[in-house]
Amino acid sequence: MPDQQVRPPLAFAPEELRSRFPHLCVVSAATGAGLDALGETVAALFPAGGAESAGELLTNARQADAARRALEAVTRASESLEAGITPDALLTDAEEALAALGELTGASVREDVTARIFERFCVGK
Repeated sequence: MPDQQVRPPLAFAPEELRSRFPHLCVVSAATGAGLDALGETVAALFPAGGAESAGELLTNARQADAARRALEAVTRASESLEAGITPDALLTDAEEALAALGELTGASVREDVTARIFERFCVGK
């Protein structure tokens, strides 16, 4: 007798769940049925932005802090320029913004972050 696939019945009918989960997608891992609908649903819920939104997701508190510090430094520099301060006088704010952005891109790493890495992962032991 050839092997027959036995499929267990669904524990819940999709119609029963739809009232609680409006974006419900029924997908079959065995056949792939429903994957197109799942892809369309995800695309509708999380629309892709243009090039201007690339990389806008911050994944941890350190990144959020670096972005906040960069924004604050740029804001201070902008306000100083509007107040008539010469560009050389606001260089510290510009450098602070660049350092914070460097942390986001990986171009620079603060010493306290490096120290934490060595503490947590015992590098070199």
